[in-house]
Parts: sequence; structure tokens; C-alpha cells
Amino acid sequence: MYLWNIHKEKIYLNYILYMFATLLMYFGFEGYLYKFGLNNDLIDHVIFLSIRLWVFSLMLFTAKFLGVRKVSPKYYRFLLFLLVLILGGNTIYQFIYIDSSIGHLHYYENVLSVFWLFLILITILISAKSRKLELKFYLIPLSCFLLFIVLGLIDGHFRVLPGSPFVYIKIGTLIEFIGFTYFMTILIKRKIDKADNLQIELQQKSEELIAKSKKLEELNKLLEAKSGVEKTDLINIFTLLESSLNNENDWEFFKLKFHQLNPNFLNLLLAKHSELSKTEIRLLTLIKIGYSQKEIANILNIAPESVKKARSRVRRKLNLKASIKLNDYLNEY
Repeated sequence: MYLWNIHKEKIYLNYILYMFATLLMYFGFEGYLYKFGLNNDLIDHVIFLSIRLWVFSLMLFTAKFLGVRKVSPKYYRFLLFLLVLILGGNTIYQFIYIDSSIGHLHYYENVLSVFWLFLILITILISAKSRKLELKFYLIPLSCFLLFIVLGLIDGHFRVLPGSPFVYIKIGTLIEFIGFTYFMTILIKRKIDKADNLQIELQQKSEELIAKSKKLEELNKLLEAKSGVEKTDLINIFTLLESSLNNENDWEFFKLKFHQLNPNFLNLLLAKHSELSKTEIRLLTLIKIGYSQKEIANILNIAPESVKKARSRVRRKLNLKASIKLNDYLNEY
């Protein structure tokens, strides 16, 4: 309850319910309920209710711990349907036939215990691929619990271990509680740390967006202030955009502004070389502005060697002789 007050995670409510149901079962099994003046039949009814509450809370806790709702939403809904149908049906039957249902319920609950174990196994298998860490944390305390149950059953039949057989089951339960509490706290702490990191990353992206908007605003002001822009000014303008040419929209804006400064370049170039691809046009535009091979590589996020190869390919496409420099040829447009 203390951890739930800190983290406000629903898994803690399922876990508190699971612990309460476990303690209620043990009070019934150990005979503590006799102190309240309850007869055997009434205690059996309380035990059956606590077993169903235990199964319900354990299945919800397992599904939440392993993230089944995200991994397989359909299975999660099917699991809830089975829990409500079977546990609710048994409870209704118990109270309708309250005087005669105890004998049948002993049989039903024993059969259903195998079914619930099978359902937990299916839940584990569904989450095995995408929830490996959570599964490891889940299986460690559960395995300890099952180990001590086995020890208790062995001692109950063969009396080879010291102490009461039920003591081993209670020890297993205590270890399970400690293990689940510890691993839940680790997982939730990781979740909180991840959320904090995402918040920091979001803040950084927001600052980058503001900086980019300022650059674009500066560019617009510069373009509005100048009617005639020379090549040196052109290089300064696109230096503002150098860190912004990362997607198709940025390139479209780049091309629009470039066209305003050099209205004939692209039209004349494409009129003579219509077979040029979009990537090649971008490369030639950057060369026209005056960027070096290294600067072009940084803008296009490719290796300088790739720029060199692209230049060679586009030269062949333009049918340029070896004696003609690409920069000089582009300056003719």
C-alpha cells in the first residue's frame, strides 16, 4: 500500500488483493476462523471464496506484470471473460445451493486448480518473446513458491523433513511476496526512468524545433530584404538551412527559395537533361551554390566518397568531357 501511494500503479492494487486473499486462505486452513465462532461449513464457504479471490487477483497480477494487455489484447479480453464466467458461475452456484454445494465444490476447485495453472502457463508463453525481463522477474519468486509447495507436499506424505508440512508452504509464500514486491519496484522504477528520459528527449526536440523555426524566420527576413542576391549571399542563406535539410518538406522549401534566387537554373537544366533524378538535381543544386564535397556529404547525411561517386555518375549523365569542370558547366545556367 505504501508503494502504491508512491507510484499509483494499478499492479499494486492487484497485488494487495492477492496478498489479502492468500492470508484469508491461510486463516481458514490453519483454523484461525474457529476463534470467531464459525462452524465448519461456513469456514469452508469462506475458504472457497478466498480461493476464487486468490485466483482472480493472481491472474490479473500476472497479466499486468507481464504486460499481456499490450502483447495480446485479444487474449487479455479472453482471460477476463474466463475469470468472470468461471469464478462468477462457481460463486453463484455456491450461494444458490449453500447447504449442499460444499462437497461438489471440493471436486470442482481441485479440477480447476489444474486449469488455472495451465492458463498461467499460456500467459507466460504469450509474453515470453516480448517481455523477457518481466518474465524472468516473474518466474524467480514463483519458482521459489512452487519449490516450497513441493517440499511441503513431500513432507506431508513421507515425513522426511523437520517441522510441519504447512510451514514450508508458508515459507514459500513469504519468499514469493518478498520477490514479487522487489521485482515490481525495479520494473516500475525503470518505467519511471524511461518516462523521464522521454520527457528530456521531448524537451530537446522542442528546443531544436524552435531553433529551426528561428533559422527559417531569419531566412525569410533576408529574402524579403534583398531583391537581388549574389552567389556569396546565397551560400550564407543556405548555411542557415544546413542542419534543416533532413526530410522531403525541407527540401521542397529549399528548392522554392533557390528558385526565387535562380529562377532559370532548374528550368534550363531540366530542359536539356530531363532524365536527371531528384537526388541528382539536389546534388547539382548544392554544387551550384558552392558547397564542397565534404559539406554536401554532411547535408545529405552520406559519406564523402558517396558524393564523389555521385558526381562521377551525374557527369556521365550530363555527357561532360573530362576537360570541363562540373562547377563551370553549372554556372552556364
